[in-house]
Amino acid sequence: MFVSVVLPCYNGAATLAVMLDSLVRQTYEGDWELVFVNNGSTDNSVEMAMSYADRLPVRVVQAYIGHGPQGTVGHSYTVGFRAAKGDVILVCESDDECDPDWMRHMVKALETCEFAVPALEYEKLNPPTMTWGKDRGLQARAEGLSDVVGPLHLPFAACNAIGMTRACYQKVGDPTDWIGTAWDVDYSWRVQLAGMQLTFVPEALVHYRLRETAETRFRQARAWGKGHVCLLYTSPSPRD
Repeated sequence: MFVSVVLPCYNGAATLAVMLDSLVRQTYEGDWELVFVNNGSTDNSVEMAMSYADRLPVRVVQAYIGHGPQGTVGHSYTVGFRAAKGDVILVCESDDECDPDWMRHMVKALETCEFAVPALEYEKLNPPTMTWGKDRGLQARAEGLSDVVGPLHLPFAACNAIGMTRACYQKVGDPTDWIGTAWDVDYSWRVQLAGMQLTFVPEALVHYRLRETAETRFRQARAWGKGHVCLLYTSPSPRD
């Protein structure tokens, strides 16, 4: 299967090389493309991505038209998904790192399922004082999928590294961009309400980078909180 990897980015130059290097090391032997979605970066993120053109099949698409407000991360994913040409669509983000076998395991899973979810690992990119032990944490190998967010309490995926078939995307549609950072919970629920399952693929591993300072952790938590309020008032009932 031809694979599209969608990587949204806004001013990610400080960590982007780690992700790009990990994509260079992928063991998947099929054809694929990297859709780099630039959401108005003012650093050298785009130049950095294009410097890998001799090692990665990268093309840049623009999520920001240069004036007016910038879109949310959901908008960036919408632009990337629409630009993707693959039979399957995989997602990664500029501040994480994919294990060399991530793509291979994800594609293999998507041969028999519609929506695949990798395991997250927290120790490699973060200091020991910020982690919970080997294979522990949200969506880690020992934890699996989480279902703690209301109101539906269905399992959901942290969508920084998920994968789906084109048929799944065509059935579910674009992310709900105005929900903000909780778009992944919303999208996971919409996949299940459309009659498909989330398939946890523990063999596929993504190293997740936690926010390092109190200020950045506060901003992230505040954004999640706002998104979850939107989920509470807008998500459909499983009976709908």
